[in-house]
Order: sequence, then C-alpha cells, then structure tokens
Amino acid sequence: MKIETKKIKNEIRFFAEEADPGFDGTANGYGFKSVEKLKKSYWFFQNKDRLKNLEMEAKDFLKQNPDVKQILNDYFDADWCIDRFCDGEEATIENLIEDFKEDHPELVEKLLNAKHLWKSFMRI
Repeated sequence: MKIETKKIKNEIRFFAEEADPGFDGTANGYGFKSVEKLKKSYWFFQNKDRLKNLEMEAKDFLKQNPDVKQILNDYFDADWCIDRFCDGEEATIENLIEDFKEDHPELVEKLLNAKHLWKSFMRI
C-alpha cells in the first residue's frame, strides 16, 4: 500500500493511494492523522471477516457456558472495575483467573481453553 501525504487546514494528513476495493483509504476525504492510524484501519479492513467469526464463536461459547458468562459479567461490572482500579488492580481476564482458580477451577479451565476468544469477550 502506497501512502500519500497532503496538507489540509495546516495539518498533514495521510491517504492510501492504492487500496483494496472496499477500503476507504481517504477516511471519508479527511485523511488519517498518522500513518499508524491508516495502517490500523487497513488491518481491520483486511481482518474484518476473521474478527466477525471470532465474535460469533465467542457468543456461541458464552451461550453454551452461561456460568462463564455470569462470572465475566459480574467481574467486569463497571462498579467493581472502578473499585479494582482504585485498589490498583487491573480488570483483566488473567486477574479474573487468578482470583477464581481456587474456588472455581472448572470455570478457570473453560476460560483457559477459550483463550483465543478473550479479546472477543471484551468486545461483546
């Protein structure tokens, strides 16, 4: 992918000169503020089908495992996340596993087997 720069309203913007059909390398005519943003947008365009499949797989997994869904919903509840943040703890699935590995080993095992879906869990 070739990248072209243009100055728009005293800012340098980046555009994709040659893009795949369907990819808007112009950001609706405004251009991207950085090369990294342009590349990130292009990466998402190229991987949108894979990401959608992972999201569907994550939804199916949570539908088949309501106990895991409940634990994730409880653990990532906004109020509890704020409390953890104030205590200096980051709300991540790794920390959830650490907290639950003694009391709920079966849930931890399910989560470890679905590690490839963790990012999708966070998006849905």
